[in-house]
Amino acid sequence: MSSVPRFIGVAGGTAGGKTEFARLLENVAPTGAVTVITLDSYYKRRDGTPLEERARLNYDHPDALDIDLLIDQLRELKAGRQVKVPIYNFAVHNREDGHIPVAPTKLVVVEGILVLALAGLREFFDLKIFVHTPDDIRLVRRIDRDIVSRGRTRESVIQQWIATVQPMHVQFCYPSREHADIVVSGETDNGDLALDILKRYIEF
Repeated sequence: MSSVPRFIGVAGGTAGGKTEFARLLENVAPTGAVTVITLDSYYKRRDGTPLEERARLNYDHPDALDIDLLIDQLRELKAGRQVKVPIYNFAVHNREDGHIPVAPTKLVVVEGILVLALAGLREFFDLKIFVHTPDDIRLVRRIDRDIVSRGRTRESVIQQWIATVQPMHVQFCYPSREHADIVVSGETDNGDLALDILKRYIEF
C-alpha cells in the first residue's frame, strides 16, 4: 500500500456525533495509524477583537474559519511533512499561542460541521461521511456540552443556537450531506462500520 496518507472527511451538525465517529475510527485502528484533525482548530485568530464582540460572532459560517491554512496543512501531510495545528480556546473565542505538531499517518480524518460544505476542502477526501442526528437531540447535547466544557450558560447556548447555529446548519451543513458517500446515524453504535472503513484503507 502507498505511504501517501488517505483522507476521510466527517461532517454533520453540531453535537451530532461526528467527533465521536472520528475518534471511533482512531480508537479501533492500530496505534499511530490514524490522525484526527478537527475543523474547530482553524477558527481565525482575533487578537484585536474584544472578548464581548468575539462572543457575538457567527462561528458557524465558513468565513469564521481559516480554510486556506487547513488546506495548506493537508497538502503538507499528503506530501509526508509534519504540520503545526492551531489550538483554539472556546472559553475566550480565540486561538492560543501554541500549536500541536501533527505528523502524517496512514489515515487522516478531518471532522467538522462544514467539512463537506467547502469544495476546496472536499476534494481532499477519499471518503466523505455525514453523521445525521435530529435537531432536538443535537440541541440537548449542545446545551450539556457547552455548559460543562465551554463555560457557557444555558441561556447563551440557546440564544446562539437560534441566532446562528441552526440557521447556518440549514444553509450550509445539512445540504452538504448530498456530497457524502455514506450517511450514518449519530444515535447508534457505528463500531462495525468504523472497522469496515479502516480495513478498506489500512492493512492490519
